[in-house]
Amino acid sequence: MKNYSSFRSTGRIFGVSHVTVQRWLKKKPKPWLSSKKACGHQPPKRYWRLDEVFTFVGLKVKQIRIWIVLCRQTRQIVSFFIGDGSMASCKRLWRKLPYAYLKSKSFSDFWKAYNCLPDSTHQKVGKETGETAHVERLNNTIRQRFSRLVRKTLSYSKKEYMLNLHFKLWAYSYNLNTT
Repeated sequence: MKNYSSFRSTGRIFGVSHVTVQRWLKKKPKPWLSSKKACGHQPPKRYWRLDEVFTFVGLKVKQIRIWIVLCRQTRQIVSFFIGDGSMASCKRLWRKLPYAYLKSKSFSDFWKAYNCLPDSTHQKVGKETGETAHVERLNNTIRQRFSRLVRKTLSYSKKEYMLNLHFKLWAYSYNLNTT
């Protein structure tokens, strides 16, 4: 699933129709992106990075963000949330994090929505510090491999629900391939 991981390419891998892949995803919305599988069962002395990726839903009218939490040590996706760029979306992402990560040190850029994160564990840093380099690199990888997020393209999701399912599938595949 390295080449854009569209429903058609996923169907080619499994030898089924792209419609069948969509049915599988709609039928079995299991917690694929389990945080226990993502970064293991090790103690919560981990650092994580936070960033977001822009995309569109519908007729390229509704701009949304995919908020991503990346474990620095394993470079795996711990959690993600699809929403707008508001503090409410950031808070919903925070609630999705595993308990062990809530007390871990986190880093992000200076986006105003990150003001809702606790100052005791969260630090805002500039890109020149290198603290967010891993998650910025992941954003680039996502744009290269995930066809719905490639810039300046006609590819976009018609429904937010399908974008969420497709991103879960991609993140699960990414975490399996990341050591």
